[in-house]
Amino acid sequence: MGVWAVCLVMGSVILHVAWNVSARRAWGQLRFMWGLTFSAGISGLILANRSMMTIDWAKAWPYLAITSAIHSLYFIFLGQSYKQSGLAWTYSTARGLGLLLTASGAYIVLHQDLNRLAWIGILIVAVGVVLMGWVAKLGALSPVVMVAAMISGYSLIDSHAMTLVAPIPYATVLFLGASVLMLPWVVCTPKGDVSWNATLAGVGSFGSYALMLFAYRLGPVGPLLALRQCAPALAAVWGWWRLKERGSWHIWGGVVLTLAGGIMAVWR
Repeated sequence: MGVWAVCLVMGSVILHVAWNVSARRAWGQLRFMWGLTFSAGISGLILANRSMMTIDWAKAWPYLAITSAIHSLYFIFLGQSYKQSGLAWTYSTARGLGLLLTASGAYIVLHQDLNRLAWIGILIVAVGVVLMGWVAKLGALSPVVMVAAMISGYSLIDSHAMTLVAPIPYATVLFLGASVLMLPWVVCTPKGDVSWNATLAGVGSFGSYALMLFAYRLGPVGPLLALRQCAPALAAVWGWWRLKERGSWHIWGGVVLTLAGGIMAVWR
């Protein structure tokens, strides 16, 4: 895998952790998550400018419709997860399960064949990420599993869509579409405000996902997503250091496995 793809993914990792930290600090309030999503779409609209006119709607609309719906559910379930659990557990468990589902789906649906080392790396990353977050929180597991399923769904759809649509206008429409679809839930939820933190988190969210979409044009989704799982390792460290979440042997063991597996997944 090329150096540019790795650099794009690592840039995405930093921005992704940053906006998830903001969402966790807001306790995943639905209005915060909606403000984040809407701000991401507006950021993309400003950045895309005339490139919005380059979308071939005949080819792109099925992908955009499905990914917008999936992203709306992703942000809703992610908010619910942060209400019940800490950053390290939610982020790690969802990402680990999502990676396994995505890698399997890429092989079955998209016929992306990977070498043995990449598969071993993906499995090590998944084990490491789940290990980082694994504690007996069965009551909080349901929304996290849904987040993982949404991650897998939009990763497969969007990686394939990158063969048809430019990343910036595509990301713009999916975030705006997701924010519209979230509105019925937002209207029914009186608590919470849309703050400047949500706006900044939205800018980070758009930047993070746009970088991943560019990376999808340069390599298969499985190894790229495995490398992105450096994010849960960083989130675990941040949760322990800044949010005063407890660290333990399984968190640090998971960090080591995640970093080692990520390197294996993209090694050529």
